[in-house]
Amino acid sequence: MPHYFVGGINGVGKSTIVRELVAAEPSLEHIHTTSLIMQWLGIAPGDYEHLQSLPEAHKTEQNQLMLTHHLGVAGQQYRQLVLDSHYLHILEGRTSQLITGDWPRFLGALVLIEADVESIHERISCDSPTRRRPLFLPGTTAAQQIDALSDYKRETREEFEAIATRFSLPHHIIENNGDPATACNNLLAIHQELTGKS
Repeated sequence: MPHYFVGGINGVGKSTIVRELVAAEPSLEHIHTTSLIMQWLGIAPGDYEHLQSLPEAHKTEQNQLMLTHHLGVAGQQYRQLVLDSHYLHILEGRTSQLITGDWPRFLGALVLIEADVESIHERISCDSPTRRRPLFLPGTTAAQQIDALSDYKRETREEFEAIATRFSLPHHIIENNGDPATACNNLLAIHQELTGKS
């Protein structure tokens, strides 16, 4: 059974779409990779500051080991996994490679969730009182943040396409323009096509 990697930049709505997908298709299991890496590293749930304080090289290395484990031998014990994650790590104006190693060979397809940058910025701004997302350089204006999101979106798509090419994986882009139910239906259609279901 093919596992899926569903990624996109912060605030694009991928977790909402994946949750709706799994609710509609019980054979799939939602794996939120940030929660999984925190469990893997022994970090208390919700302690994002601890996670963010760790060296990026260490987190990238452990992410590779963790996903190799979960998608390899351990992955055979699960239903089809839908990894809810990112193609790039974004921190205060900088992007860095997050997907390293050869664990994507266990995947059946890549999916990129996209949306217009104004909508993404609005979601991030609405979440800011309760959710810390250090995506931008301190002191940047809203207009500068939207410009940065445009760059993040372009770099994310480039990384998505590079990984698909490197591992010869089917890859699909889904737009989430404020209608997660439609985006979920599009993702469900991709799953049905890849598995021969109808």
